[in-house]
Amino acid sequence: MIRRLVVCSTVVALCAFLPGLSVAAGGDASPGAPPGDTKAPPLDPDTPVLRINGREVGEIWYERSLAQTAAELEPASEAHGVNNAMVREKAMERLIEQELLYDLATRQKIPGLDEEVERRFRAFVERVGGEEEFKKQLAAQGMEERHVRHIIRRELANAWYVENVIGRDVTVTEEEARSYYEAKKAQEYVHPEMRKIYQILAAASRGKEAALARLAEVRRRYEQGEGFGPLAQEFSDEPASRLQQGFIGYRARDDLPPQVAEACFSAKPGELTPVVETRFGYHVFLVTEIVPPESRSFEEVREEVFQKAREVKLKRAVEAALKQAGREAKVEILLPH
Repeated sequence: MIRRLVVCSTVVALCAFLPGLSVAAGGDASPGAPPGDTKAPPLDPDTPVLRINGREVGEIWYERSLAQTAAELEPASEAHGVNNAMVREKAMERLIEQELLYDLATRQKIPGLDEEVERRFRAFVERVGGEEEFKKQLAAQGMEERHVRHIIRRELANAWYVENVIGRDVTVTEEEARSYYEAKKAQEYVHPEMRKIYQILAAASRGKEAALARLAEVRRRYEQGEGFGPLAQEFSDEPASRLQQGFIGYRARDDLPPQVAEACFSAKPGELTPVVETRFGYHVFLVTEIVPPESRSFEEVREEVFQKAREVKLKRAVEAALKQAGREAKVEILLPH
């Protein structure tokens, strides 16, 4: 029986188990489960949920698509009102697309496919801890080896078809590449000014007066010539940066909370910032290096630009091919309404 939009604990474990099977370029396994009741009847992997050109698609693939889709849509669930019905619809659309593509791929003779499936299957078994551990996990999921092999086969076949059939004639001209570069330049090819930043944190749990007194002692000793690194190791309440003598990385203005960015990007190299209050407590920062903004020219990133521009064109070509395949295929959704 097909269940409500829930993914039981075994399926959640399966989805954590499956990402290693995203063996083809563009593999899409992503763990995750939609919100809701976590109790459900045991999974029957082969209960058909979809029929494409007479070929039945089992429930296990719908559950996998549900988990992937729910994980991707989760960040938007509150902001945009994504609900279970939307996730179900998107998951079925995703599954239909994957199966339409696989239907197209299976019409081709893919060289070396059987051998590559077996090689990747064996590699995966070793990656999860060997034959005994693999069988134990399969039993816990109610799965069989054939399901795992099918995941590998479908992803490899689909990736091969996209690149060697749909993508065979997808090329990028010089003009298209330059157009892509100009459109993406500000986002991808211009690096903003960066600052090398260190910090010492006096935690809010110390209380404001005690925290400020602690940072005043830091300032006094730093101005008398003590190194910031040793002072961070002695005084900072932030464990991760304390281990690195206060170093928190090279940061752009947009990487930082506004009040921290204002302090750090106003400071001169070598001088401590005024105390900055955040929800974590009270901070002083030290900037030791300013890295000026840098723009990479088209020629510097030429190869990358051509590749990314082709990925955009290939995605559109895949969408067009699937749209055409959907018009020509007989698609039957077997889920109850």
